[in-house]
Amino acid sequence: MKLAHFVLSYGGLGNGPVAPGTWGTLGAMVTAAALLRIPAVQADFRLVAVAWVVVAIGLTVLLTPEIEADAGKDPGVIVMDEVAGYWTTLLAFENPGWPELAAAFFVFRFFDIVKQWPANVFEKLPSGWGVVLDDVMGGIYGALLLLLAVRFTGGF
Repeated sequence: MKLAHFVLSYGGLGNGPVAPGTWGTLGAMVTAAALLRIPAVQADFRLVAVAWVVVAIGLTVLLTPEIEADAGKDPGVIVMDEVAGYWTTLLAFENPGWPELAAAFFVFRFFDIVKQWPANVFEKLPSGWGVVLDDVMGGIYGALLLLLAVRFTGGF
C-alpha cells in the first residue's frame, strides 16, 4: 500500500466496502477520545483540534492527486476529509467527553451526507480542495449546531 493511500484512508479505514466515510469519522472519534486522556490535550483541546484540522486539510490537498490518478475523482477510500470535518465539529467544545464526541459524530455525519450549501459548491473545487472543503463546511455547520444546543440547553 502506498503511503498516500495509507494516510488518506486513515490507516486503512477508508478501504471498507460499506460506508467508508462513517468508518473514517469513527476513527477520528476514537483518536479524539484517546488524545483526551492526555492532560495537556485536555488543557488546550481547541488548539489541538485546530492542529488536526489544519494537518488533515494539508494532507488531503497534498496527497489527493496521487490517489485520484489511480482511482478517479474523490474516491471513497479517502477519509482524511472526514477527519478534518469531524475535528472541525469538535471545535464546539472546550473539553469534550463521550456524550459530546458521540453528538459530534452524528451531527457531522448528517451534514457530511446532506451537503448543504455552500458545501455542495465546495465539493466541485478541483482535487484535494474539493474533497476536503465540503467536509470542513459540514464540520462548521455541526459545530454551530452543537454550540447552539449547548447554549440553549446548558450542555449535554
